[in-house]
Amino acid sequence: MTMHGTGMDYSTLNHFHRVARAMNHYVATSSHNSSHTGRDGFHVGPPFYPNSGLGNRVAGGLHSIGMPNSFVSLGYRVGQMVDSYL
Repeated sequence: MTMHGTGMDYSTLNHFHRVARAMNHYVATSSHNSSHTGRDGFHVGPPFYPNSGLGNRVAGGLHSIGMPNSFVSLGYRVGQMVDSYL
C-alpha cells in the first residue's frame, strides 16, 4: 500500500523519516559539541577564486585538504611572494 500523493509505501516513508531524524540529531549534537580553538575566526586572506594568482590557489588547496589556518596563511604568503617575482 502506498501513501497517498507520495508514491512511497509506508515502510520506505518511515525509513526516510528515521534517516532525517538521525541526521538532524547528528548535526545538532556535533555543532553543540564542537570545540572552539584559537584559530576560529582567523582570516586567511582574500577569498579563493579559481582564476586568481598563485597565492590564492595554494591557500585554497591547503584549506581544501584540511590544513590548519597557519599553514594556509603561510602558503598564501609564499604564493604571493612567488607571484611578485614572476
